[in-house]
Amino acid sequence: MKVFRKKTIPMKVKSMLFFCVVDERKYDVVFRAYSGKYKSSFVEIIFNWKDTYCINLYKPSVRAILIEHTISKGWKPYNEKQIIRVSDSSEIIEELSLKEL
Repeated sequence: MKVFRKKTIPMKVKSMLFFCVVDERKYDVVFRAYSGKYKSSFVEIIFNWKDTYCINLYKPSVRAILIEHTISKGWKPYNEKQIIRVSDSSEIIEELSLKEL
């Protein structure tokens, strides 16, 4: 897999527009979902490479589940400067059963 690659993907979840970025870095993979209204509101989840072998962050259903999960945890994407950062993605993978998708 090629590293140091970013890909921006627009998508709608529950009729709201989001811009998802998958940033493949040297030691980890960062998933960011930006609000379609404010670029100052985003969610950032850091995955290690080992976890990304089991899940596909480019799959629309996986991205939608991650966005819905963060909204249910309190992220308000259509308010300014709403930022959530998650550095331990293994709990989210287990909780949402992302390996089975």
